[in-house]
Amino acid sequence: MELSSNDARAAHAALGPAIERLYPIDGANYSAMAADADRLLAAFASDVGTFVGGGAGNSKDSKDSKRRVGLPGARRDDDASAIEIVRAARDATRRGVDAFARFTLEPVVSTRGLKEMHAMQLATDAAHLNERCVAWERSAASAAVAAFTGDDGGVVVARETTADGNKKWAPFESLAASATATLNAIVARRVDELMTSSSAAADWDPPSPPTTASETISGVVVYLDGILRFASTSLPPAAAGALARAALRAASASALAPLTRVDGGVRKFTIFGVVGLTHDLEALESLADAMQGILSSASIVSPTKKRGDAAGGGGGFAEGRGRLRDALFAPRAFVELMSSSNASSSSSSSSGGNGEVAAVASALDVNEAAKAGVDAAALARALEKYREISAATKLMAMVDRFGGDSDLAGRAPTKRDVDAAVKVLRARASGGGGGGGGGAEKK
Repeated sequence: MELSSNDARAAHAALGPAIERLYPIDGANYSAMAADADRLLAAFASDVGTFVGGGAGNSKDSKDSKRRVGLPGARRDDDASAIEIVRAARDATRRGVDAFARFTLEPVVSTRGLKEMHAMQLATDAAHLNERCVAWERSAASAAVAAFTGDDGGVVVARETTADGNKKWAPFESLAASATATLNAIVARRVDELMTSSSAAADWDPPSPPTTASETISGVVVYLDGILRFASTSLPPAAAGALARAALRAASASALAPLTRVDGGVRKFTIFGVVGLTHDLEALESLADAMQGILSSASIVSPTKKRGDAAGGGGGFAEGRGRLRDALFAPRAFVELMSSSNASSSSSSSSGGNGEVAAVASALDVNEAAKAGVDAAALARALEKYREISAATKLMAMVDRFGGDSDLAGRAPTKRDVDAAVKVLRARASGGGGGGGGGAEKK
């Protein structure tokens, strides 16, 4: 007895409209759809076992039964035959479940209208269903032995359904990976929409230095805080960490997108715009640090989920994956360029540093910036749009600085200094002038 691809597709109807049943049932973290799948597969496994056990060694139509289960000459009084019956039932169940996972559940990921919570629930369901696989195998084995010998064969069933590396069989691993990748893409796309829909030229050339994060970033932080906190309690730590990184990388790329676009975008920015970006970046970094603590704690207090970790590539969150704020490397590098200072020598910023912009560009780790979504060529395009504020405006900024607004606005680099940095970045983008910080960018 086999569950063919056509049978698996037909089973989709038995589950009902899958996306409408992707909500957790009372008292559990898996969905109504997963519960339906569990019941269907449990029944299938029992039927498989009965069929395999009942057909093995049967003289009636023995040729067909032996061909199906691969047990020529099986005898009911032979323990070795019972072992083979169990193995045949287990293998037939695996083939059926594999087909069900591939042809019935995995297509749900591509359902139109799938939202963040749907994708997150699918990843959670995949972990739950993977944990249920051993129960289905044992059900098939018990039914097979009962049909073959008349008893439940408990010892044989227990031994043969655990001896073949059940932990290695995770038929819903592909579903988990696909659901997680889809979730990451949905959240990243939403972040990009939130950040680009309200991005205006005025944000990069305001009349005075902003003092707080923009409304746009405040909205993004609220959205991500809710999604990522929920993910930290629903997904394996590695999967939740991957989601957080994907979301922050999207925010990183979108933050500089108005300046880095080849066509379109804003035409110019001033140091006041950089001040605004600094506040936005600090809000995002604060979120990243908060989630770092939450996910690290989840990874420590929760045992690593065996098959569930397939959703995030295996392992816990803290396994050598670096800080979440590293996903915001590109906008941070941009701010450091424009402030003529880097994170390791911030104390030198008080001396002005107009001649340091090109030096910082030369030392910048362009490979790391590229990983964060903005390569050296894009940074060069952004810096080209820099315009100096007037002397009077700069004086007012320096006065305001004593009120706590921003000291960055009072030590803005000159256009000439920034243009020198543009040349350095262009050279590094083309493969020359590698210098420090990771060398020339690899294309």
